[in-house]
Amino acid sequence: MPKNIELTLKELKAEAVKLGVPVSEADQYKTKAQVKTLINTLKAKETVQKVDELESPDVVDNKEDKDKWSNKAEVMGRALAKQPKVRMLLPLEPNEKAGVVTTEIIREMEVTTLVSGAYQPVTLNGFKTHCPKGVYFSAPEQIAKVLEKAHKQTSEAGKNFLIDREEKTQTALS
Repeated sequence: MPKNIELTLKELKAEAVKLGVPVSEADQYKTKAQVKTLINTLKAKETVQKVDELESPDVVDNKEDKDKWSNKAEVMGRALAKQPKVRMLLPLEPNEKAGVVTTEIIREMEVTTLVSGAYQPVTLNGFKTHCPKGVYFSAPEQIAKVLEKAHKQTSEAGKNFLIDREEKTQTALS
């Protein structure tokens, strides 16, 4: 179509009809500005449809693409799901009830949800899992190591302040 400025109202209406506007509807427009706006809108709509029709790349074809489009938590969740499982038991604190969690597979990740009772949360790279206390449960190796390290730090905390920490201290205090 030549420049809209040079076209008459009748020619603009004919152009609108070519773009799919019914003749009866095109005849209702009384000014060039109205018809020009209609034509520009229809052309923009065609452009959007062409872009929508383009095939989007399939980002799940291979592991590199899948990881590229995933956030850190999802990547970590899938990595933990592939690790060997370790059976473990977390001790209950006084006045705590045994924890109950449910585990389900969502997008190749094992997602735990707390149902009731005590639990120990573990978060690795944004992926959070709930480990129940007072019952045996299976956890990925990496989570078991994190829990082991936390338990070890707790049990060793304050040992240098105990009375029976070394022989020199014991003899001095007795």
